[in-house]
Amino acid sequence: MHTQSVNISSRRGDGIVLFWRTAEGGGRGLETGTREAAFVHAISSAGVAYRVTKDCSKGLSEKCGCDHTGAQRARSYSNSKQQFEFEGCSDNIHYGIGVSREFIDASERVKNKTEESRVNLHNNRAGREVIERSLRRECKCHGMSGSCEVKTCWMAMPSFRQIGEIMKEKFDGASEVMIARRGRRDQDAHEARESQETHSR
Repeated sequence: MHTQSVNISSRRGDGIVLFWRTAEGGGRGLETGTREAAFVHAISSAGVAYRVTKDCSKGLSEKCGCDHTGAQRARSYSNSKQQFEFEGCSDNIHYGIGVSREFIDASERVKNKTEESRVNLHNNRAGREVIERSLRRECKCHGMSGSCEVKTCWMAMPSFRQIGEIMKEKFDGASEVMIARRGRRDQDAHEARESQETHSR
């Protein structure tokens, strides 16, 4: 476990699960920003993305289907033979991530832009990144005696159990973010500065 003061926006995309604790010690339970709460945010976000993606691949949703990113391709090998490769039904991870982002992040985005909500959004994003980075190439050969002259390949996610194991590793290495509670006046001033910086860009 690491304790540090962190600029949340600077850590976007690194996939590291964070949890926060207020300088005053916070409250109790999952609402205090514990390591367990960080894990819940990450695994929930990943779970929604995973389920939606699998439903798309299985044809269970009318709004999405497989991710067909390519057509028939031919590759040449040193023996002058060609092996034809057809794109199969790849997991539509981008659609699943989009649904997860819209559904899971909604409750955090309606709140004021506090450090706590930013950490929660970071954890949500970290969970989705684990799903996206876990995609792997799978192939099935077709041909006489396993010659694999023709094969079908697709991009697929591993089992959710494997996803959970990756999450557990990130959970064990979570970073702690120390956050000082602001009063209402300080919070208003902080949000005003953020708004001014945004409009000045």
